[in-house]
Amino acid sequence: IDAIVSGGVDIAWLGPASYILARQRDPRIEPFASLTISPGYFTPAGHHYQSLLLTRRQDASSLEGLRGTQVALSDPASTSGSVVPNAEFSAQAGLPLTRFFSSVVYSGSHDKSLDALLDGRVDAAFVASVRVDAYLNSGRITRDTFNVLWRSTPIYYDPYVFGGSLCPLLKERIRAAMLNDQQGLAAFLKAQDASGIVPASHAEYEPLLQLMRQKPITP
Repeated sequence: IDAIVSGGVDIAWLGPASYILARQRDPRIEPFASLTISPGYFTPAGHHYQSLLLTRRQDASSLEGLRGTQVALSDPASTSGSVVPNAEFSAQAGLPLTRFFSSVVYSGSHDKSLDALLDGRVDAAFVASVRVDAYLNSGRITRDTFNVLWRSTPIYYDPYVFGGSLCPLLKERIRAAMLNDQQGLAAFLKAQDASGIVPASHAEYEPLLQLMRQKPITP
C-alpha cells in the first residue's frame, strides 16, 4: 500500500481491502485487471472467493461451540482474514469478535493461520477460501480436515492496480499485455490456479468499500 501510494512502484497486486485503503490515500489509484479463479473444492470458479471460518474436524462443529475459544486472523488489512469477518461475522453474531471469542490473534498470513489451526495452536481461523484450496491441492490437507462453520458473502478477487502517476500510454500497453495475450501468460496463470485475467474497475469493489465504511459493533 505504501509503495503504490508513494510512487515507489507503478503497478501492484493488492487484496481488495488493501486496494480500498490505498485508494483512500490516493484516489488516482486505478484497478484494471483481476484473475479468474479455477474451480476448487472450497471456492467456485469465477471472479469471487469467500472468507471461511474453519475448525479442525475433531473440534467444535457449531458456531455456538466456538464461543469463548481462540481464533486466528491473518492481517488487519486482509479482506477475508480480518476486514470481512470483523464486519459480517460480528453483525451475524451480534458481538464483536473480541467478545464472541476469548482471544483474537493475528498470525501474519492466511498460510500461518492455517498452520496454527493444523497444529492446534488456535481453535479456529478466518481464512481465504482460495488459500484453503491451495493447501488441498498441495496435499497438505484433505477435504475432511476442517469444518467450515461460516462463509462470507462473495468477495471480488484481488485487483491489479495502476499507481496514480503512471502515464496513460503505459497503462494501455500494460493492459494489452495482460489482457490480450492469455496464452503467453499460461505458466503464470497455472501457478496461480487461475484460468484467465479479466478487466476490473472500481465498481467491482464498491460493495467492499461500503462494508468498510460501516460503523463497527459497539463492544
